[in-house]
Amino acid sequence: MFSEALTTKELDLKGVKAQISGTKQEIVRCQERHDHLTTVEHRVERICSNRKIQIRQTEELIRTTRADTEKASRAKQATLKTLEETTEEVKAADRDIREAQVRVQALDGETKALEEQVLLLLRERVTAEKSGEYTDR
Repeated sequence: MFSEALTTKELDLKGVKAQISGTKQEIVRCQERHDHLTTVEHRVERICSNRKIQIRQTEELIRTTRADTEKASRAKQATLKTLEETTEEVKAADRDIREAQVRVQALDGETKALEEQVLLLLRERVTAEKSGEYTDR
């Protein structure tokens, strides 16, 4: 009986020791998992922090780009207005050039007519002078 009780107690002790060993292994696994999860958490926090910085930078870039786009849009509108005004000025200058060409052609015609009259008068004068010379002789 005593030896049976001792054997039972030894078996109980072995069972408790096995349970303790299993629990220790479980604790080690839990600690390893905890360490791994802590490492992952730190990595995720760094990534999150970097992403927040990138988001702020991107938002600033968007604001700057919008401002630049608005400036470019205003410059484009001003350029289009200037182009329109310049186009109208060019059209007016073309009209003035055409009118001047018409006047020049008219003046050329008048000049030719006057030159012909001058030549005709010179011929008549030369003819009259020659006739006068023959008459004087």
